[in-house]
Amino acid sequence: MLKLGDCFQNALNTEMNEHLNLVTSIKVLVVDRKMDFLGYVADMLHSCSFEVTCVDHSGAALKLLTKKKIKFDLLLIDSDISDVDVHTFLSLTKNMDVLPIVMSEQEDDAFLFEALKNGAFLVLKRPLTIDAVRHMRQDIIRERMRKHEKCKKKNMVVKATTQATTIQENIRSGRKRKETCGPMKQVINKINPDNNLLYQSSEEEEDDDVDDDNDVDDDSTQKRVCLEWTPELHKKFLDAITELGEGRCFPKEILNLMDVPGLTRMQVASHLQIQTPLPLLG
Repeated sequence: MLKLGDCFQNALNTEMNEHLNLVTSIKVLVVDRKMDFLGYVADMLHSCSFEVTCVDHSGAALKLLTKKKIKFDLLLIDSDISDVDVHTFLSLTKNMDVLPIVMSEQEDDAFLFEALKNGAFLVLKRPLTIDAVRHMRQDIIRERMRKHEKCKKKNMVVKATTQATTIQENIRSGRKRKETCGPMKQVINKINPDNNLLYQSSEEEEDDDVDDDNDVDDDSTQKRVCLEWTPELHKKFLDAITELGEGRCFPKEILNLMDVPGLTRMQVASHLQIQTPLPLLG
């Protein structure tokens, strides 16, 4: 059995593992047509524990992003990519689950506004500095934390909804059983004064054959009668068997001869099984 301290330690370890997953294995895809600058950026990213993939044109970048074999956290794009306009490229990646950051030598607000409008998360001044890379890492961790919390809340909602649905189904199932078996929860003892028939009403359904005219019927439910065979009732049973004779002692015939209100063929059959072999049939 786990101790309280062990439970606390397990919870702490789980939380630490979650935090570790949020700050490690940050994958970045760098798009830059200038090979010398591409190597410089890759080295700087590696120094801050990024996992780096480099391509020199947008077509290769889009192929990697759409195949989804690698889940990239960050897309680092040079504004001067040759095969397509950077704003067009940004718009193509807008619905992808990746954080786009543009590197640009331009500092005008018009370019900044257009890049942000088309989906850029940040626009950074080239050449990149180590401080800028560290800030990028914080931005990615913050974004991961946001997604993680969103996912946890969603899972909690799904779990709560599932539990609520299960409870409702159990309640409905219980109501159906209650409607089928009868509304009585408590056992009621009754005595029939005419024939000393002692029985109990339970919430279980009567199993008697539908063709038994002497069964106790109800429009929607039936109550199983748990019979206690009193001496008077047993005497009537034996008298009926004696009158019928050997080979003709069937439950329905015995029931008809006994003529006891409330007594069912199944109860007679059960009692007949218990009494066999009968002393009076010898």
